[in-house]
Amino acid sequence: IVIMLSFVLAFALVSSSFAAVCKSPTVTSDSSVTGIAAMFDETSYSAAFSFECDGSKVKSEPLFAYVNGEFYPVAADSEGGYQVSWAVSNKKVSSGTTTVSIFDAAAYEAAQSAESPASAQSFSVDVYYSVPSALALPVPAEFVAMFTLGGLVYYVSNA
Repeated sequence: IVIMLSFVLAFALVSSSFAAVCKSPTVTSDSSVTGIAAMFDETSYSAAFSFECDGSKVKSEPLFAYVNGEFYPVAADSEGGYQVSWAVSNKKVSSGTTTVSIFDAAAYEAAQSAESPASAQSFSVDVYYSVPSALALPVPAEFVAMFTLGGLVYYVSNA
């Protein structure tokens, strides 16, 4: 039990030291969105980011993300890169910017009991997505292209 208490205390100190030291991190991010409504039921989002505190890159900090009312674990690599992914039903996808609220362990604990979890965030990352306009034709687009090409060939050969 003493070893377990020591581990919990050490984890709490590391988590609180991150929150205390890193009040305004410098964040570098990149995002991607995949999904084709005709092929998939969901659109996948991914936000990759790294951040610095006082000029040094933060590595292996346990982080959590809050997106669209749900928490997700954030994956970390050994180089100080972080990534979070989530999926949204195509029926609910819309164009615009999605804000991903990032929490360190201490902020995550506070956010779970808060009415507005985003208010306890450590920092945020924005993901922009523009829904492709779907041309709803009653026939496949290839058929329309071939029909148009056939008409053009007929017109040119009879001119």
